[in-house]
Formats: sequence, C-alpha cells, structure tokens
Amino acid sequence: MKVRKIRPSQRGFTPIELLIAMALIVLLMTALSQAFSANARTFDDLKAIGDLDEKLDDDCLVLAGRITATNQRASDFIQNSLRTGTVNSDEANALREQYQAICDRSLELEVRLREVQSRIEDLRAQLVLQHSLNEIKRLKTSAATMVRLLSLF
Repeated sequence: MKVRKIRPSQRGFTPIELLIAMALIVLLMTALSQAFSANARTFDDLKAIGDLDEKLDDDCLVLAGRITATNQRASDFIQNSLRTGTVNSDEANALREQYQAICDRSLELEVRLREVQSRIEDLRAQLVLQHSLNEIKRLKTSAATMVRLLSLF
C-alpha cells in the first residue's frame, strides 16, 4: 500500500477564509462597541465629578454609532460575498476606508481621554476612564485588523 503526500495547491488564505475571519472580527467589534457605548453614557455622570470636555462625550457616542453602522455594512458585505461567491473589491475598499477612519478617530479619542484622565482625581472616575481606554484600544486593534484583511481583497 502506497502512501501519498497531499500538498496544498495554494498558499495563503482563500476569500472564504478571509470572509470568515472578517465575520468573527465584526462580531467581536459589535460586542466591544456595545460595551464602549455603555461606558460612553456614563460620561454624563462623570461631568458632575470632573470637568469633562463636552465634545468628548459627543465624540464617544458618534464613534459608537459609526462602529455600529460600519459593522452592519461589513456584515452585509460578508453575507453577500458568501452568497454570490464573489467579492466586490470596490465595497471592500470602501469598508477598509471606513475602518481606517474608525481607527484614526479612536486614536484621537484615546489621546483626549488620557488628557482628561490626567486632570481627574476621583478614583471612580479614573476607573471608568481606564475601562473606556481599554475598550478603545480593543476597538482600534479590531478596526486595524479589518483594514489589513480588507486590503487583501
């Protein structure tokens, strides 16, 4: 009995594998954005504790809305690509740009949150801000991963 070695005929990832990876990241980002949104709402409470920048509160809510909308668009893109068996590269590029904008906006927000955190002395407020900073880092990492994946299409 002869034993044959099976060699993969291709190297790298297939579009289906990339789409599945993107679907998992979208799912993760959805969960993270919900946690982030909940933290963004607590900024109203923090205003009584410290002098939070009013624009910072609005920016957090706007970012959460952008993440939700972009994740929905990515989910639609993934479902359509899996259903048709083709990938719309224009849509992939548009999504990549949206995730890059989320990544850039997250970085700006992180810098501003750190500045606010340095001015607040209340321990409870510090903990809430630190939790928000951790969520922003996770969102930024997930968005950057989506940018890299979408650039493969």
